Amino acid sequence: MNGLNTASRIIAKIGEVIYWIIAAAMIPCIIATATGKMNLGDAIEILSDGSAIDLAASGFSIETTAVSISATELMIFFITLLITAVLMAMIFRNVYLIFKTAIGKTKRSIGPTPFQPETVRMTREIGYFAIAIPLIQLVISIIAGFAFGGTLEMSVDLGTVAFGIIVLCLSQFFTYGMQLQQEVDGLV
Repeated sequence: MNGLNTASRIIAKIGEVIYWIIAAAMIPCIIATATGKMNLGDAIEILSDGSAIDLAASGFSIETTAVSISATELMIFFITLLITAVLMAMIFRNVYLIFKTAIGKTKRSIGPTPFQPETVRMTREIGYFAIAIPLIQLVISIIAGFAFGGTLEMSVDLGTVAFGIIVLCLSQFFTYGMQLQQEVDGLV
């Protein structure tokens, strides 16, 4: 079990770092697009034969052609990726801290047990972050659809929403386990 705990912490930390790097990479892209220094339209025109391009990442996409892509569309795309990357980094951060807290290796842990207030709080946050990702993407898709006209494509990754709901349910089990552990500790 100790090896699984260690492997999970390592994977969670790697995921967190990767998403923070992605989030950091989006900032210069947003700035370059806002200032007119980035012209992705030329790059897409070179790479494509004039057919439609689907810019997609993390469940959010913009379908365009090199001729019709605008700086505002690109900026919305990069901002959405930034928000998504930050939320994913926070999910991985919380997973890492839950494993550390469960073995009693954080400042706020109250011993080597998964049933503690910090674990419950971080588990709930994971659920909220997971549900927020597709909802934010849906809202931005709706706003972008109305702002740029044309056909409005709306989609929500129900798998991510279901994952968030399941994690919120798990947080309730951790709350119950925490209450049981407090009762048992009070009896001893």
